[in-house]
Amino acid sequence: MSTAAIDAKVYPVRSAEHIKDTVDVDLSGNFGPILVLPMILSFLRLTSSLLTEKEKKIREGMKIMGMKNTSFYLSWIITYLIILTVISLLVALGLKIAIFKKSGYFFLFIWFWLFAISLIF
Repeated sequence: MSTAAIDAKVYPVRSAEHIKDTVDVDLSGNFGPILVLPMILSFLRLTSSLLTEKEKKIREGMKIMGMKNTSFYLSWIITYLIILTVISLLVALGLKIAIFKKSGYFFLFIWFWLFAISLIF
């Protein structure tokens, strides 16, 4: 027979103080506009420019002069990619400071930047 015994002891476990995060209450019902409003002006400008270009048949004139389709589309994509990248940087900075204090800046930027890319295409 063995004389082994288990001695049970209780020790207090220290943990960090609980911090109440009210982001869900602050954003209830307002999250959609926060996501869309910063990008809507540039998106409307892009749409308006494309429609004006179609109306004036600028693309057809440039194709007659020898421009390739790739050059035409890349010019629009690069222009608005730069504009929306700057907007994404600024919006991510604003959200990091004002609302998402505990989130990473890079995550917020990538989130808005990917949304911006989806608007372009």
